Amino acid sequence: MKNSHFITSVTLLLLTIATIFGIASRGMPVVIHKNLDQFPEELMNMVAREIPMSQRIVDELRSDVYIFRKYVPKLRSTENFSRESSPTGVHSAPITLYIGYYGTAKGGRTPHNPYACFPSSGWGVVKTNTVIVRPEGYTKPVQLNYLLVQQGDVFKTVLHWYQSAGNKVLKSGLDQNIQRFISRVLYNRNDGAFIRVTVDMNSKKIGAGEKLTTKFAKKVLTLLHQYWPEEK
Repeated sequence: MKNSHFITSVTLLLLTIATIFGIASRGMPVVIHKNLDQFPEELMNMVAREIPMSQRIVDELRSDVYIFRKYVPKLRSTENFSRESSPTGVHSAPITLYIGYYGTAKGGRTPHNPYACFPSSGWGVVKTNTVIVRPEGYTKPVQLNYLLVQQGDVFKTVLHWYQSAGNKVLKSGLDQNIQRFISRVLYNRNDGAFIRVTVDMNSKKIGAGEKLTTKFAKKVLTLLHQYWPEEK
């Protein structure tokens, strides 16, 4: 019995070493086509405007490719940008989309954590939950993280998730780490992305804001794999 346990342990150790050397010998893939910057600028009868991001934030996030946009209804697309961000209601509320992609060389993982970043920016967490959505093209429902945060009279409904291999949706960083390891062993890549959809509103529009955030997130999930960056 002891010999069989010893043989099993040695076998597992040798397999682990062989796997590590096998991965190392294949070299590190690099991003050859960004693609993400081609993500549609018109969705759900809304048009996108790029949101400037300071170099300090860009350096902190360390993504290979990112998009940071505010989608506004077409009827309001010619209005002043500062007026669009006013949370007076949800029927005309803008939607903020952030997608940060991390290639294999950067471990496919973002340092961004909404549960820490919102409070550190002065937003109080009112509610956390999960939301089940059924995007087109997915064989199974997917689970997204939900946040409701507040600063003064302004509320934000937030849906965020990790994504790997183009169309694998992962609720937590732990899930992403497991998927990254499997992809690295089988396909020599462990890239991934962090996606966040946000809508601003007042306290009377939270329910409508949740529906709008969910609808937009489903659309992003349906499309994102078509614009997933390529590595080689």
